[in-house]
Amino acid sequence: MFINLETAQELLGRYGSPLYVYSEKILRERCRDLLKAFCGRIKPSYSVKANTNPSLLKIIREEGLAADAMSPGEIFVLQRSGFGAEEIFYIGNNVSREEMSYCMERGILVSVDSISQLEQFGMISPGSRVAVRFNPGMGAGHCDKVITAGHKTKFGVQPEFCPEVKKILEKYSLKLTGINQHIGSLFLEPDPYVDAAASLLDMAAENFPGLGFIDFGGGFGVPYRPG
Repeated sequence: MFINLETAQELLGRYGSPLYVYSEKILRERCRDLLKAFCGRIKPSYSVKANTNPSLLKIIREEGLAADAMSPGEIFVLQRSGFGAEEIFYIGNNVSREEMSYCMERGILVSVDSISQLEQFGMISPGSRVAVRFNPGMGAGHCDKVITAGHKTKFGVQPEFCPEVKKILEKYSLKLTGINQHIGSLFLEPDPYVDAAASLLDMAAENFPGLGFIDFGGGFGVPYRPG
């Protein structure tokens, strides 16, 4: 078995076992493929929960990707790997007041995923930038446990609560910088993703003109074998 130009046995002899080996060449190619596929019209973000190896994170940043973090620990690793505050988007679930304050102290944009969290954020940091996660009412995933949108999930604000979101934004003079969603993980069919993205775009156009960004979330799977 070869890994680049060396055999697995050669690497084990040099570094010992157990050993995890990553190909810098392939990682850079995948980052560039993603950027090329969208002709530079998007800003991909790497979800750090997938792998927090600082060496990999440095390469990913060098290739022009931003990053999503879900915990203060992930923020720490990202910043140690060279990511600036403007390159990190904090997308936790049920974000605590302590997490909000941690991000605000470092200038990192926070996404909240409920009306009550948005209210808390406004009380902690009135006049600040914020993002809101919405639930498009449809989800997808390779099994029910990884579906993170739809009427039976806890994630995100339902679109019908847009009026309440606007009231809280105005009440605390908050700047809605962006909106985001995530419908699930490891699904291979494109239709659910396209439909959810179209739904989010329609909602944004109707309710929140002038956004800095719209984050459609990831989740699409990788076909490891034909068929």
